Amino acid sequence: MILDPMDIDSQLPEPIDLRQSGAGFDVRVKMSGMRLFGLSRIRLDRAAVTRGENLTDMAVDVRFAFDSLLINGTYSMKV
Repeated sequence: MILDPMDIDSQLPEPIDLRQSGAGFDVRVKMSGMRLFGLSRIRLDRAAVTRGENLTDMAVDVRFAFDSLLINGTYSMKV
């Protein structure tokens, strides 16, 4: 898998095609060609594993950090 840029469209089960309606509005948004930049600079910021006193429960806390992430692509919006 290529991390930078990541082709978001190929990771989605279907294209992004949203429709939202409300009082006095109706909008449709389509997005395509979405790419995510910056994943190649991911780093592990924190990892901690703790166990309960009964030694059967375990909690894992993992945090990742990025310097910056950028998503670009094309969208169309019809009102």
